Amino acid sequence: CDSCVLLLLEDLQRIESDFPALEHQLTSLNTTSIAWARLHSINGSMQAMTNQVREYQRSLYRVRQHADELEEENTDFVQDLNALQHK
Repeated sequence: CDSCVLLLLEDLQRIESDFPALEHQLTSLNTTSIAWARLHSINGSMQAMTNQVREYQRSLYRVRQHADELEEENTDFVQDLNALQHK
């Protein structure tokens, strides 16, 4: 029928006028998705780095403890050596 064809043509014109807005939304969405993916990647890298720094700090703490133990053993050894020299 003629009215159906006219209604369909009007709908097509309205859809055609919406295409630029839809294209902009999709482009914006794509840009947002890329930015989100990059931020997510950076966040993961920062978390990995933070974990490595914490592990490094724990290693330093263990090394310092071991160095303190060695220093105590050295002091004991020097005292024992001095005691032996006096005898």
